Amino acid sequence: MAFATTGSIFDRQSTRIQEVINKSLRVFLAGLDPVWRDNIVTSQGVGSNAELGRDLKITKVFMGSLTGVIENGRGFGDKDLYGDLTTTLGPLMHTQQVNQAYPDPTDGPNASPYRLAIPMRSLVTNLMITLGEKQADATPALIDQVVAPKLTAFARNMALTLCNYWYLSQNNSYRLCNITNAVASSITINSVIYYRMTFNPDNQATHRFSRGQRIDLIWTAASKGMRSNDTNAQVVSGTVTLTGSTRATRVQVVVENVDPLKNEVVLISATNFVGMRSALTTGSGGVTTVITEFNTDCSVLYANSHLNTSGQGTNSFTGIAGINSWLKGGSETGGTRPTSLLGDESDSTDFIDVTERPEFKSFKYSVGGVLTEYNLKRYLQRVHAAFEPNGHTIDALIASEGVWTAYESQKIGQYRIDRTSRVASIANEGQAEGFSFSFEGRTYKGHTSRFVEAGTLYGIKLGGKNWKKYIPPSPKGVTKMSEADGYVPFEFVAGAITGTGTNQLPVYTVASGGGSTLVTQASQMPGRIRMQLVPDQVNGMKLTDITEDRVYMT
Repeated sequence: MAFATTGSIFDRQSTRIQEVINKSLRVFLAGLDPVWRDNIVTSQGVGSNAELGRDLKITKVFMGSLTGVIENGRGFGDKDLYGDLTTTLGPLMHTQQVNQAYPDPTDGPNASPYRLAIPMRSLVTNLMITLGEKQADATPALIDQVVAPKLTAFARNMALTLCNYWYLSQNNSYRLCNITNAVASSITINSVIYYRMTFNPDNQATHRFSRGQRIDLIWTAASKGMRSNDTNAQVVSGTVTLTGSTRATRVQVVVENVDPLKNEVVLISATNFVGMRSALTTGSGGVTTVITEFNTDCSVLYANSHLNTSGQGTNSFTGIAGINSWLKGGSETGGTRPTSLLGDESDSTDFIDVTERPEFKSFKYSVGGVLTEYNLKRYLQRVHAAFEPNGHTIDALIASEGVWTAYESQKIGQYRIDRTSRVASIANEGQAEGFSFSFEGRTYKGHTSRFVEAGTLYGIKLGGKNWKKYIPPSPKGVTKMSEADGYVPFEFVAGAITGTGTNQLPVYTVASGGGSTLVTQASQMPGRIRMQLVPDQVNGMKLTDITEDRVYMT
């Protein structure tokens, strides 16, 4: 576009004035959670491959019972103090008796071993690169590169996914959030209509989203897990129904924009699927306001994390374990084994239900107000009293920004009178250091996470390499990705599949009419992340329903 005024000298000479474009290309990618990046990842240990058994399971064996018999000696006539009884045999002799001086050893309990089997999990990936993109990289006039930023963004996608799974929970289907204040709209670009939905995450964890993130919209309570962005979704007699969900029937929905200043996420799709429309005309002529239902009955999940063939009921929610997979208080609901470690992802035989084995139970408490110093001491005292006999403790407190802001507001004096005759100064306002809480000789490091759901605080043990990352051994031929962060155990698998040194495979297409298989100009780079996170100490603390203090733009 020309900016020079028509008829000006610059306009007249525009064809011989050089257009200069900055040779530097800046790539905007969403940052990761600082708590995850700087503390959780760096404190993780690495589990030994020798601990992986059949089906790549990590199986831990526990015993937890006192043994033997201990009773008061008085009940046996204190014979252990004064000896056995005797019987008089005339005035000068006696005979000895053999009396029971000790309890029956068969009365003593013995500890029975029990096991916890932890399944391995994987994320499978793929990335396409075309010959045209490689040709563009080889063109001297191209600003920066095409392929390198693509690989960098792919690496960030993997890191963001792992970071999210650390905070998600299988008890609520690994949802990123629920939808509130949804508004449907559309935009036309080059005569093509694209459909948008703008919403506010109910948990205010906006940073869990990033542009280009593939997601699914799942009807929750009323529709039992049906996917809204699905070609099999339809309206029958005013009710949204689904005949089945597969990868082939999924409608592409991606995150278009994220606005943390407004707690707002914008989704975009090229298809006007059920649920993206403000109103739907039913077969009987009525209208179902689906967008209204979205605000009370819809969750946002990672794409294709829920697939089923019956349309509802059966699901396949799985994910790499995080803190919510392990912190169980015994009051969880939903699924078959909600109060077990790992929830429904626990092994059907070798699982630990915290209601049966409370030594694995975490402290969960609904605060119902602002977190104060006094109450935080109470909660930590209960945790210490319960955990210390087993040698357990916590050392990290992770909460959302609004929790810590409201906490600090309780400690800031509202008024101060200076009687020193000095000029008032505001040179030392605010907070100089990070949060650290000391109590009964122990220090708890406080962290602010943008990924923690609103009104929530987690207390866990990070020290001593408590959280261990288990990774199966890799076959010969897989290759690492230099752009991936060191803590992401990602590998390209094309070399192992083909027995060559490549990490790319051709993308083929079938000729019309079912003829020959034809080569395209695209190549694919299949890969995977295989890992599981397992803590030595599973116990922790989770405080919910904490009053927050945070502000958003309107």
